[in-house]
Amino acid sequence: MRLSSWHLLSVMLLTLLACGPPAVADQPVPPAQGQVTLPLETFLELTRKPKPSATGSVVPVPFLFSRGHYRMQARPNWVQVQGTLDLQVYQPGWVEVPLLPADVVLEEARLDGSSLALYRKDGQFFLPVDRPGSHKLQATWNLPVNLSGATRSVVLKTPASSVSGFLLVIPDRDLEIKTSPALPLTRQDEKTRTLAQGTIPGGGAGEVRFSWTPRRADPALRGKANREKARLSARMYDLVTVSETEVHCQARVDMTILRNEVDRFTLRLPVGVEIEEVACANLAGWSESIQAGHKDLLIRLAAPVSGSHTLNLVLVQPLEKADSTWKLPAVEVVGAETVKGSIGLGATGGLEIQPGKLEGVRAIDVSELPSEVRDLASFALLRAYEFHRQPWSIQLTTRKGQELPVLSAAIDEASGLTLVTRDGKLVTSWTWQVRNNLKQSLNIRLPEGATLLTTTLDGQPARPVQGAEGEIRLPLVASGQEGQTTFPVELTYVQEPGVSAWLGRHRLQAAQVDMPCSVMNWTLYLPLDEWIWHVGGNMRPGLIHETVRRSPGRPGTDAMVEPGAGQARSKALRQEVSKDELLNSGQISGMVQQASRGTLPVKFNIPARGQSFQFSRLVVTDQEVPEVLLHYASPLLKALGALLALSLTLGLGWRQTGRERGLESLLAAVVGLWVVRGWASETPLDLALVWASRGLYLLVACWLYRNRSWLVSRLRGQGGEA
Repeated sequence: MRLSSWHLLSVMLLTLLACGPPAVADQPVPPAQGQVTLPLETFLELTRKPKPSATGSVVPVPFLFSRGHYRMQARPNWVQVQGTLDLQVYQPGWVEVPLLPADVVLEEARLDGSSLALYRKDGQFFLPVDRPGSHKLQATWNLPVNLSGATRSVVLKTPASSVSGFLLVIPDRDLEIKTSPALPLTRQDEKTRTLAQGTIPGGGAGEVRFSWTPRRADPALRGKANREKARLSARMYDLVTVSETEVHCQARVDMTILRNEVDRFTLRLPVGVEIEEVACANLAGWSESIQAGHKDLLIRLAAPVSGSHTLNLVLVQPLEKADSTWKLPAVEVVGAETVKGSIGLGATGGLEIQPGKLEGVRAIDVSELPSEVRDLASFALLRAYEFHRQPWSIQLTTRKGQELPVLSAAIDEASGLTLVTRDGKLVTSWTWQVRNNLKQSLNIRLPEGATLLTTTLDGQPARPVQGAEGEIRLPLVASGQEGQTTFPVELTYVQEPGVSAWLGRHRLQAAQVDMPCSVMNWTLYLPLDEWIWHVGGNMRPGLIHETVRRSPGRPGTDAMVEPGAGQARSKALRQEVSKDELLNSGQISGMVQQASRGTLPVKFNIPARGQSFQFSRLVVTDQEVPEVLLHYASPLLKALGALLALSLTLGLGWRQTGRERGLESLLAAVVGLWVVRGWASETPLDLALVWASRGLYLLVACWLYRNRSWLVSRLRGQGGEA
């Protein structure tokens, strides 16, 4: 009995716990004033719901466009649309109303006469409205005009409305107007424009395409009155350039249209021809399509044309092999009743062109080509053809010979200047005027023992690179005007003095470069007290000043050199400079020391003082090393030699001064020394002969003094006899 009572109490307790309200310990107790606290999202959701009507029904749609009207004004590239819509808003609160696609160019929007701001969302313009009732919406926007030949079209997208009408205004007459989908139209032709009115189907948003075409440009080529088919004739001018990889064709087609107007032309080409350019007046566009065994090029015009019309084409046909046989790309005018053409043919890269089988064409002389073809060519034409019907065919065979290496860089002029100091140090600067089309660097070999000081390229400091075999490499730039202009490359180096001696030799070698040089000029400055008694080497005395004439009409092209230029200075120029001369920038620019990166250029002027010797040479190859040998003697040796020659002359000839017939011997010796001096010039004997001659002059003077009484008596006696 106790067990049953215990079970009964347990069941009753569980029942009370299950049926009782759940205990919410963490929720606040409602205040005594009767307010209720709700989450923000729940509150906003309740405020958005419309108030139920008395009967408990809701609004079926939030808004509705009851009526719309669209006025479209056509322009050359755009159509301006002015839309007026009646808007009914049934739902209270803010309502989003979709209006137009977002890709239109919107000018203005007004709601009930007030300016309105639209916003983009999901690719559309939306209108926010928060006032239920009737509204009038006005908007102005622009739509692009699509061109297809002489046909213009525009796509109008409208919001869903019950009833909509349109008015299309086109500033032209005699038009054929169509819509897609087809709509009933009422048209009215005025003096300068055409009006078309109609109704757009209601009940849903959609798009309507409007298109209009001049009747005179109908695809059937109907005339205004008699609807005759246009008659076409063509005159063609072709310039064909053949290279190793392609056949490039510039074609000009002069069309003549009679009895009607057309808005398109069709040209027929081989399938393998690539169309690079199509140009003509009033061009709307062009397209190509592959047909059975050929390619059709459709050229559409923005407005119909009649009379004369010119087409310009650029065509390219790839050439798989230079040594092959192929056909020249033929252009045909579809629908042309008469056709005539002239073809000029040229080649590049040393290709040899041989004609093959000809069909519908004949070969003519190049001089018979019209000026329209010759004016297009900037090269010599090899062959010429003419045809009077289509289709035509020209078979050609090309052969490519082996190309020979030619010069890609050269030096117009090399100007050198060497200063020899009193202690024997040599400072040399070279300036090369370079023409370059392909060469990347100039390789220079300095004389043995030379130390590089500065290098410049086109007036700017340049950093040289040491080659694997000890040569110096200077980077080059490309010459302008396809190698017709030059730029300077300058280099300066120093050589340490050798062993000084009373009698010695200066061996001066020019820097060797790996380019041929047309003209080389070299100026040497030596100390004044050095006696240069012999000059040798492989350069000739004097400087060469070339006078270059420019060919008329072709700037930058060198003509032949004036003959005899520089002959007036063919002898060695030897002079003494008594003041310091600063070397100009054409001979040596700033000696820029760049031993490490980051150093600044330093201008260093070298005083040129002493004896000046000038040498030159024509056409120096890259294998030659120009050099000058100067044999010199010290001032002391020069003085001793002069004193010895003078002493010997005076000693040997003094006896003759005391003899009455000694004058004849002295004069004979003077004449003999004068002859020998002419033969022994620029030799060590020259100085001895000079002082020997001076000794003879002194002996003659002494003879005249010692024999003055005999001369006076001789002269008196001769005078008395007379």
